[in-house]
Amino acid sequence: MNLSGATGTGTASGESRSVTGDVGETAAFTATVDIAAADPRASMSFKRPHGRDDGRLLLADPIEVVISEPVTLVKLGAARVLANGKPLSGEFAMTSPVHGLVTHAAFLSREFAPSGATLTLDPAGLTNTNGHPIAWDGASMTTAADPGPLTANASFEHGLRGWQATGDARVTGAFGGVPPAAGTAQAVIDAGASLSGYLDVPSGATELAVSYAVFSEAGEFNANQSVVVALVAEDGSRTTVVDGAVERAHDERGEFEPGLRHRIGPRTARIDLTRHRGRRVTLTADVRSGNYLGLQSFALVLDDVRVR
Repeated sequence: MNLSGATGTGTASGESRSVTGDVGETAAFTATVDIAAADPRASMSFKRPHGRDDGRLLLADPIEVVISEPVTLVKLGAARVLANGKPLSGEFAMTSPVHGLVTHAAFLSREFAPSGATLTLDPAGLTNTNGHPIAWDGASMTTAADPGPLTANASFEHGLRGWQATGDARVTGAFGGVPPAAGTAQAVIDAGASLSGYLDVPSGATELAVSYAVFSEAGEFNANQSVVVALVAEDGSRTTVVDGAVERAHDERGEFEPGLRHRIGPRTARIDLTRHRGRRVTLTADVRSGNYLGLQSFALVLDDVRVR
C-alpha cells in the first residue's frame, strides 16, 4: 500500500498470525489509520558555525544550510545564496544523503562572499517530496568586516589588525616556552576560536611560510578535531597547512602552560603558492576541542606569516 501524498483518516484490515510452540493462531484485525500532511511551513535555514551563535561568518567559513524536510539535490539546485541581495556564484552539494534525499547541504561557492555583507536564502520554488513549498526561515547571516590584507600585520606586532577572529584569539609575547618567531608578539588561539586573514598573491610568489606551535591538554590529536590551519582559494578549494593529527609524531611532554602538557613545535610550515599567483587566498586557523576522555583543551601559536 502506497500512502505517499495521502492525507486524512481511513481503515486498514487484515490478519495477524502468532505461533507458540507447534500451535499457530490467526486473528482478523481492523485498524484506524490517521495520515497527516507534511508541515506546509517547512523551512530551510543557515547552519551556524560551531560555537558561534552571532550569525557571523569569517572569510573562509563554509556556508551550510539545514532543511526541515527531505529534498532532492535536483530541486535544491535551484536555491540560491544571496549576498546583499546578489546571488553568489556556486552550487549546493549534499551532506550525508539518504536514498538520494538530504536535509543538510553545503554551498560550494566559486568566490569569496564580500565582507560586511548580509547573507540570505532564496529557496526558488524548492519543495519537499510531497510537493509542499519550503520557505527560508528569515534568519540571515553576516560576513565579518574587511580587515584588510594580513600582509600589513603578518607578525602580529599590531595586535589582530588585518585578521578576522572569533572566540579567544589574542596577541601575546612568549607562550608555553615559545618566543615570537619575529618581533615581540605572536597570536595565541584557544580552543573554540578561529583566526582568518587574506592576501592577494603576487605574480612572482613561490611559497607561504608560517611559524606555529600546537599545545594540548592530553596529547590526543584527533583527525580534524584539534588544530587545523588551511589555505583556502576563491573557488573554495582547501589545502591543509597544519593538522595536529598529522603532526602528533612531534609531540613532546612538559608543563608548558596551565592545563597544557603536550606541545608540537615550534615549527615552520610551507605551502606552494605558484598556482595562486594573481589571486586572493585566505589563511584560516581553527582550534577545536576533542572528545578523548572527555573535553580537552588545545591552543595554537601562530606567527611570522611570510610570502616568498
